[in-house]
Amino acid sequence: MRLARVRTAVAGALLLAAAGLSGCGLTSGSPLADSVQPGSIGKGRPLEGAQLTVTSKEFTEQIILGQIMGLVFKAAGAEVLDRTNIQGSIGAREAVKSGAADGMYEYTGTAWITYLGHTKRVVDPHQQWEAVREEDRRNGITWLSAAPLNNTYALVANQANAQKYRLRTLSDVARLTKKDPGAATICGGSEFSVREDGLPGVAKTYGFALRRGNFKKMDDGVVYTQVGGGGGRRPRAGGGPPPPPGPHKTESGGVW
Repeated sequence: MRLARVRTAVAGALLLAAAGLSGCGLTSGSPLADSVQPGSIGKGRPLEGAQLTVTSKEFTEQIILGQIMGLVFKAAGAEVLDRTNIQGSIGAREAVKSGAADGMYEYTGTAWITYLGHTKRVVDPHQQWEAVREEDRRNGITWLSAAPLNNTYALVANQANAQKYRLRTLSDVARLTKKDPGAATICGGSEFSVREDGLPGVAKTYGFALRRGNFKKMDDGVVYTQVGGGGGRRPRAGGGPPPPPGPHKTESGGVW
């Protein structure tokens, strides 16, 4: 398996509260202010008079998808309340489940493992979507057709260290953590550190032996700059690996 592939392939799908597009709304948030008119979507303004709330998680991809959904609803005639950028997967999911929000984009892998509590993944993307859709009906949630989207957890490596330690696959990373525990520091978001489709599952599958303290939590955007810069520290004299930086606070992880 290549270094860039970690997470189960998942399909994006639109989640709707089972009560339908009822427009329960939230106490905070602001109306979607963008000016948009019906085009290929929204002809006839079929949502005229509806009051809808859209939500999303806090990372960039989710915010963009939430905004797109809101614009589609507005083009179809609805009044739209923007409640994107909710912290954490559970918070956004609960907003839809409770009816506080009318819809969001979600990932079948996240739903299957994190929300529904399964430990064995469904390999085929369509079968995974079908399994999630059927089980989530009991939770009052409707999954619409899957979007042509694949959101995949990945480990990325600092280029210089990848060449130095010959890191091409996840097995190579596992080997490095055992052979030279101080050389491998992995960083990522808080969800990546605890989810079975994140670091724990990878460590279990590939036999990682990550040294205590060598996982650093940080915001998504910081991961890439920290990995690219080797953790923000210069290598030790003699060309050894850079020492771990101090603690920091996803959907991704990196090997420094």
